[in-house]
Amino acid sequence: MAARGSTSVLSLALAWACAACGGSPDIYQVEFGADITKARVRSLEALVFKGVECKNVFAVEHRPSKQLGSLIAEVKTNYPVVRDEEPFKELPRGEPLTIVVGYFDSNNELVGRSCDQVTLEISTYSEVTFNYHSIPPCPATPAALDIALIFEASTDMTFANSALGQAVLDLTATHFSDMGNYPPDSRFSLFVHGPGTTEARLKRASETDALSDGILALKGSFSGQADLFTAVTLAGRHLRSQASCARLPVLLAISAGSSPSGVGEAAFAAEAAHALYGTQGIESDDIYSVGIGLSDVAQEDLFKAIPEGLGSIEGAKSQSSYRAAVSNARFRFRNLVIAN
Repeated sequence: MAARGSTSVLSLALAWACAACGGSPDIYQVEFGADITKARVRSLEALVFKGVECKNVFAVEHRPSKQLGSLIAEVKTNYPVVRDEEPFKELPRGEPLTIVVGYFDSNNELVGRSCDQVTLEISTYSEVTFNYHSIPPCPATPAALDIALIFEASTDMTFANSALGQAVLDLTATHFSDMGNYPPDSRFSLFVHGPGTTEARLKRASETDALSDGILALKGSFSGQADLFTAVTLAGRHLRSQASCARLPVLLAISAGSSPSGVGEAAFAAEAAHALYGTQGIESDDIYSVGIGLSDVAQEDLFKAIPEGLGSIEGAKSQSSYRAAVSNARFRFRNLVIAN
């Protein structure tokens, strides 16, 4: 996706006197893509390795990366870092180190990672820049998918389109019941909005049967109002929190009604879009997304939530057109990984 703003560099205020440096402070910085990105960060977890390459770190999720071996230090601190803290004070100097930083929000959910190979100077101070990514950069396209399905279960799902109605549940469940529709080792999550709180009903499922069962469990529960923007924000952040080079994160949103309008609508839509495009100007941080709108108003909301260039949006007002739209989404997702 094209650049959406200038890059900002924020000092971590990680400075301390080093006797070997004659009292000169080391300087650590983080390069974020946008203020909205760094605004969510509330704490850091740094893992310091010897003899570990960043491609191996990003091949797994953040916390399992601790098991890669050669871990010589683990540092946890709040963000922004208090100036008189010295979290990296004891790191060895004059030898190659790999510093992996996980960035967490106020709910202790991972929002991004950086991995940088550095050698701290022995006789003078060092300047280190951590390069933040909300999705790890990968040397090759992953072979599997991490799919977040957003399903609307509001009253609009029943009344917005009488030709579909509750049949959408059966059609969607049937599609996902066939594991052969998606690459091996793919993973699935289900986010529901409409009845009650917008929430994740399923996370990290490795079998499509679990996703199909979760969809069918919504039968008879259509109620409340659509809340697409919140659902997209939650699903996008969830995908980033478990991102690795093992799976490519993608999102499928099925919507029928209109999200709440009025004061705050534009801000909620912008927050949803940011959850999908991630870091400004870095295409590898984008989450490819497909929206299927069962009504005109649903399509309008999908266009607001899914930024141009990050995927596609289709309308479906009959059972045949809905089957075709879901099948098209499958082909688009598969082509992201199978064709490479």
